[in-house]
Amino acid sequence: MEKQIKVPDSDKAINLQGVVAIASFQEQVTILSTKTKPKKLGILGSDGEKYTHLLKGRKDLHPDAKIMQLLPAINGFLHSSSTVGNNSLSIRFYSITSIRGRASLIQGVDNVVSIYSVFKSWQASAH
Repeated sequence: MEKQIKVPDSDKAINLQGVVAIASFQEQVTILSTKTKPKKLGILGSDGEKYTHLLKGRKDLHPDAKIMQLLPAINGFLHSSSTVGNNSLSIRFYSITSIRGRASLIQGVDNVVSIYSVFKSWQASAH
């Protein structure tokens, strides 16, 4: 069965086949020890896969989202450049979904360390 949704005030329908929807949220939420204290959410997709996202409040991330839209083009340039292309250099980007300008849902990136936590470790070791 094909899933479709009708766009309001339009005769057009959008095909949702292959689109992953949110099936459920994990019960546990982790508050990260960074400056803005984002919440780490576990989301189960309709495809059975687990997705990690960060929920950040009190900051409009529209500018960040615009930069994320530009990064695939920069990666294309890096891969096509004869001086850089052979080095497998690319920029990791992620999705940012603004929620009414008051919060943002950011695609989780695994195995990273925030600059803030590096700074806090350095600061603690200096004392």
